[in-house]
Amino acid sequence: MAAKDYDLQVERDIDEAPGSVFDAFLAVYDEPLPGWVLHSERDLRVGGVWDITFRPPGAEPFQEHRIFTAIDRPHRLEYSAAISEAGGRTFETAVVFLITDVGEHCQATLMQSGFPDEQTRDEFAAAWPDVLDLIPTRIAE
Repeated sequence: MAAKDYDLQVERDIDEAPGSVFDAFLAVYDEPLPGWVLHSERDLRVGGVWDITFRPPGAEPFQEHRIFTAIDRPHRLEYSAAISEAGGRTFETAVVFLITDVGEHCQATLMQSGFPDEQTRDEFAAAWPDVLDLIPTRIAE
């Protein structure tokens, strides 16, 4: 029996230039930190590390140890993420963030793969739209 894939994809049309969207995606995790981010520290280069501690509303904090695997500003950012939850469960995912110029706006597409189960994937799928919705706010700042 083949293993089931638990992948997600989230898209947003954003009325900004690709470079602004790329930078704002990273800036979502900069000061001032959103209430659900306790810590964020990154070294933006291929092979660089991005450590983040999250505390989603109503949930225990968890950590992501991200390693950048591809950076092609302003169109592509990729990283692997080792995720450690409060209960001791760990798993790894891969994230690809693409920004495509579509004339008057650009389309931001985030894909994440490697989830251990459907429930975990769905929890992340529910959170990513909020992150992408913060991009225009960070650009305006």
